[in-house]
Amino acid sequence: MQTIKRYNTYFIIICLAVAGLTAGCRKSFITDVNSPSRIPVNEYYKTQADFNAALTGIYGTLRSIYDKFWIMSEVTSDNVMVPLGNAANTKNFDWFTYNSTESQVQSTYLGYYTTIAHCNNFLLRIGSFNMDTVLKSRWIGEAKFIRAMMYFDLVRFYGNIPMPLVPITTDSMAYTFPQVGATAVYTQIISDLQAAETLVPANYAATGAAASGAVYTTNDIGRVTSGAVKALLGKVYLTTGDYTKATAKLEELIPGAPGATATTPLFGYSLLTKYSDVFSQANKNNAEIIFNIQYTSGPFSEGSNFTYYFYPNVKPSLLSYIQPQALGLLTPDLFKAFEPNDSRTATSCSNQGATAGTTIGNYYSLKYQDNPLATYQGNCNWIVLRYADVLLMEAEALANNDDYTNALVYLNRVRTRARNGQAATVVPARVFSTKAQLLADILKERRVELSMEGQRWFDLLRSGATNFVNTLQAELKADGFSVNAANVTATKMLFPIPFRELNLNAAYVPNPGY
Repeated sequence: MQTIKRYNTYFIIICLAVAGLTAGCRKSFITDVNSPSRIPVNEYYKTQADFNAALTGIYGTLRSIYDKFWIMSEVTSDNVMVPLGNAANTKNFDWFTYNSTESQVQSTYLGYYTTIAHCNNFLLRIGSFNMDTVLKSRWIGEAKFIRAMMYFDLVRFYGNIPMPLVPITTDSMAYTFPQVGATAVYTQIISDLQAAETLVPANYAATGAAASGAVYTTNDIGRVTSGAVKALLGKVYLTTGDYTKATAKLEELIPGAPGATATTPLFGYSLLTKYSDVFSQANKNNAEIIFNIQYTSGPFSEGSNFTYYFYPNVKPSLLSYIQPQALGLLTPDLFKAFEPNDSRTATSCSNQGATAGTTIGNYYSLKYQDNPLATYQGNCNWIVLRYADVLLMEAEALANNDDYTNALVYLNRVRTRARNGQAATVVPARVFSTKAQLLADILKERRVELSMEGQRWFDLLRSGATNFVNTLQAELKADGFSVNAANVTATKMLFPIPFRELNLNAAYVPNPGY
């Protein structure tokens, strides 16, 4: 694993400058994630402040990972299509013509292991360090959550993977570190999350939620909370098919749920009244957000690129200062998935210059509505977990456990918000007919509620190989790429282990079909 080893000698240290906060748009505790100083690890970690800066640096690495996360989680799905003439790297994912030498397959893999290496270094060195005990526990929990999140994405993308939990310090370790099966990876993910759940605070004081003991302040917005840990752990259980544990864990975040505890109100999560407000730049880190990747506009390349990537490449440009790339245009089929008068449509699937439901190449998401001065200067965060996702995961877990009544309760909470005060006949409540139909309704609801948030690929994986293949083949045919439909097979449910890794370690086994 040379790709892991290379990043252990030096660590990115991030300057921490806490900025003033406004009531409408709170800034993250990370304010300078792209101004690194490279210091040998053995000469660092001398003070508590060093650990604080190092952990901030770990958060900073997430920005580069999630900058392109959508390529493998959305372009490959039926939500996104890449018109002829657009960039080859996204076209290959849309058409399923990528292979083990694909640059994005390699860079994604490398990015995750870079962050994991930083987490492993941090956890090793903080263990014996004498410092404030409350902060020490908190920071260990944050690093374990991030490591678990990295492995969760990796195992879903690649399957059998190396799983270092300590720094890779020698060439022999780097070139011989073994792959492990997905079951072992999930066991470690759950272990890290269960540990983190007891170590981090419930929420930010800034949310107004009642809290006591070790709590965060407004300067800590963007850090991991136990609410984020519970939501991710619930998603892990759902992914592994442990629906009973998924239900119990997710209920802890839902006030009034059967499994809710006395501490549930501490989390303070809720559905915002208006769907578009979830994504408003004047309302970042709102009550629906559980965990997101923090980006900040400005001249220091700390911002996001999502508007630049996703907006259509029309002239005159829809942006004032840069020409969008149109790498994340939406399929007409996604537009048609929204019911008439669904209030989410305008935000989720805007129709720029096309006849509604027909013309390819003009649909795009307004969830990342911004007007950056240049690339890497956008202000949009990337949402990893939010409350609507929790409700729909709870519905899915309950439906799989044959509790159809309560599954419909959570599904219909999300649908009710989509009406935005309109009559009940608009986005009407779902009713039970069969288990298969209820699961299909939940899958569709997740598609329209969470489009372009990096969820659709993983939702299709959970729906099973047959639905995965049929759905994506149908999308390619509908978009005029029938010649590529045969590329979608069950083996494509995993991405290829990068060629470079296979070349460096002869013991690695490529994924089937590549």
